[in-house]
Amino acid sequence: HFLAEAFRDTLHWGAYMTDLLTEVNSKSNTLDLSDKTIHRDVVVLVEQLQAVGAADPLVIVIGTKAAKAFKEHEPVLAAALGLTSVRWVAVPHYSAANGRVHGNSPDNYRRLVLEALKDAGIPLGPRIVRSREPDPMAHLRQARFESSSRSALRAPQ
Repeated sequence: HFLAEAFRDTLHWGAYMTDLLTEVNSKSNTLDLSDKTIHRDVVVLVEQLQAVGAADPLVIVIGTKAAKAFKEHEPVLAAALGLTSVRWVAVPHYSAANGRVHGNSPDNYRRLVLEALKDAGIPLGPRIVRSREPDPMAHLRQARFESSSRSALRAPQ
């Protein structure tokens, strides 16, 4: 909820999101940050970025520990992508454990995230909402709904 609200109606709302490390671990102080692990996970991240066609990605790093690790290993990712450097910005973590920073308020968290992006010179929007093509099957779905609603409203025989 916090993360979705923080980016709502910005250019970054609905952007591709992934973990920096493939290891699933809720205890950040026990993460394996060895060079071997970092290099392995950079390969995975590069594959993901290439799959979505991100040649020069903007990486929004969430949390202080992740930002520290990213800053230290950013040259590895940049080299793997064939870039001089990777565009990135750190924002606070959204977890309840980080409530001292955002007061466990989605509005405060959004303000902090938008400030961090603005301070880094990252454009925020407005988000472009593309109009959808008319759904050629909409009338059939509506007719089916109306039919099932009428049959559900009939008195039992």
